[in-house]
Amino acid sequence: MTGTGGVNDEEILKMLSDNSFVSEKFLEDLFREKLADIAQSPSIQRLIIEIKELKNLPNDWNGLEANKIDSLSINKCLNFVCQLAIRFPHGQTIPYVDPHPDGEVSLTWRNKDIGILNISFSRNDHLTYACIFLNGEKHKGKLHFVKEINSILLRLIDYFN
Repeated sequence: MTGTGGVNDEEILKMLSDNSFVSEKFLEDLFREKLADIAQSPSIQRLIIEIKELKNLPNDWNGLEANKIDSLSINKCLNFVCQLAIRFPHGQTIPYVDPHPDGEVSLTWRNKDIGILNISFSRNDHLTYACIFLNGEKHKGKLHFVKEINSILLRLIDYFN
């Protein structure tokens, strides 16, 4: 038996959406067991590696007194990516990973025909998002991210796919 205990996708989503901390080992096991087909995609592999490598950035990584990237922000971002991979099993547009000087991590989707969507993961139970469409329409907000990905974000991400 492996690290996730052979649970199904619904159980995985429930585990990821509860209020408890999900370990990095669990996430690694999850990607290996439940997302094998999706994780074969070189772009998903690069995204996972890029997010995990942020923990190696030191204090002042940008030369402007930036904070070290917070491990909770990294884990929340990995959790989010994992949930997206389960919810969009046939692929998705791969976001860019952006470290922030305050120690947070964000994912950014850019589409030349639609606009930009940015989701930033804090160390607490919130995430913030901002979306600017080419027609000038803007959406932004702060949402709890302790149970599952909010339907507003799912619709926005789906729109960018």
